[in-house]
Amino acid sequence: MTLWSSLWTTGSGLLLLITAWQTVRAHGQKRRLRAVPASMRHEVEELADRIGVAVPELCDDPQAAAPYVWTIGRTRLVLPVAMLQRCGHRGRAAVLAHELAHLRRKDHWVARCELILQAVFFWHPLFWLARHRMRLWAELA
Repeated sequence: MTLWSSLWTTGSGLLLLITAWQTVRAHGQKRRLRAVPASMRHEVEELADRIGVAVPELCDDPQAAAPYVWTIGRTRLVLPVAMLQRCGHRGRAAVLAHELAHLRRKDHWVARCELILQAVFFWHPLFWLARHRMRLWAELA
């Protein structure tokens, strides 16, 4: 085994271990979140029906800076409910529709593939550039 392949194997293994540890830790945190209020659930159900996507499990995370979709294990839409309730109805609907659109476009499958590619191409600067651009375009889509 050459020095290069040893370094690559070590780097990939380390990155996989770190990613797995962070994912398991975050997944445990997501499982402890409480459900959103019925009024918020109703809003999400209406939007999901209009967009044509199944309603994921809805969780309230008061510590979240913004809503996001969590797809490790059961799919969850994690919402900072207190922050969203301070928004107007139209603004809240836009934010919720944006998150549901990620599910409709299946961005989470792309993110899973990205994790695998990260373990292989962690050393390549163009991978990190492409990853950044891909995430940016997923948010803007």
